[in-house]
Amino acid sequence: MKLRKITQFLMSILIICSLLLSLAGCVKDDVIETSCGEDNIYGKKILVVYDTKHGSTSGVAVKIGNVLCELGSQVDIRLALNVDDISEYDAVIVGSAIYQFNWLLGSLSFLRKHKQTLSSIPVAYFIVCSALMEDTPENQEAVMVFVNPVLKKHPEIVPVDIGRFGGAVDFSKLNLFEKLVFRIIGITESEDWRDWEKITVWAEKVDGLLN
Repeated sequence: MKLRKITQFLMSILIICSLLLSLAGCVKDDVIETSCGEDNIYGKKILVVYDTKHGSTSGVAVKIGNVLCELGSQVDIRLALNVDDISEYDAVIVGSAIYQFNWLLGSLSFLRKHKQTLSSIPVAYFIVCSALMEDTPENQEAVMVFVNPVLKKHPEIVPVDIGRFGGAVDFSKLNLFEKLVFRIIGITESEDWRDWEKITVWAEKVDGLLN
């Protein structure tokens, strides 16, 4: 009976922690919305849309957008929840941080809301996650577990490519429970695993595919 009470107590703590983390996921840090390539009047009009938890994904989105602008496109970089109409765009890149093993709700909502239009224009996906702190072929394959449910849920949207990038962790932006989770897996200080050269190469590749 005593063991059962202890188990129930621990389960309650886990449920409370999960709820608090979910609520924390509603807060958006370091959101960046910008545009570039206004002088590329003959270039493609591309939307880079994303959702972020603590800002590392917004940095990746901006890098992708800047590369596309350098290659001759007109690019808007927007938070997913702030986009109502995508009819003016020739192509869309959709990105999300991976949080609690899932895409963030803003990016998922964007796909659901605009799936009809997205099924008729070129689309690319990218994810940003700490699981790629070691960017090996094995880990690249493993993180597809975060993408496959989205592909399955929206089979009408066929991405031309899927970028998978390491994220970053800034302990000054984490709540108590997030810090606990990272410390459990051995991360005790701020880290940045974003490979900017790899992100640049991917953006250059996608530029050629979004035609």
